[in-house]
Amino acid sequence: MQSLIVFILANATIILSFSALLLVLTAFFSESIERAAEQISLQPGRSFLLGLINAILLGSIAVLFISLAENSGLGILSLPALLSIFMLVAISMFALASLTLIIGQRLFPSQDNFKAQWRGSLLLLLASSAPYIGWFILVPFLLFMGFGGVLISVLQSYQSRKKKQH
Repeated sequence: MQSLIVFILANATIILSFSALLLVLTAFFSESIERAAEQISLQPGRSFLLGLINAILLGSIAVLFISLAENSGLGILSLPALLSIFMLVAISMFALASLTLIIGQRLFPSQDNFKAQWRGSLLLLLASSAPYIGWFILVPFLLFMGFGGVLISVLQSYQSRKKKQH
């Protein structure tokens, strides 16, 4: 019984801290996360495909360079792998923050953005912890869709800045 209580408390702590992390990301990068959320809402299919392709590409680059570093004995080759992994994690965090914003705004439209996103993040994390369906279907689907939405918003932001310079 005591181990069950520890397990429940540990999971609650992880969910609450991860929700807080997503809210802090939104507080510091609100404009970027709102743009990504807009792209995910407007183009969910395109976001998913772009995210899937790019996540596979970055993951493959990481595996390739880790393998090269291990087999050649050149530790410096693990640097591009670490960079790829860092990019995967960073983009995924922005993707999740964007998705929690979308979930919160759609399910709790009368709430302000903070409360809506907080509730959206709790719902996303709870749904993601559902055995099998949450782990192997919901999480990859949402991560790929969010990943693509972040990339689309970054590309559009870059293109609009480039047009302003010319």
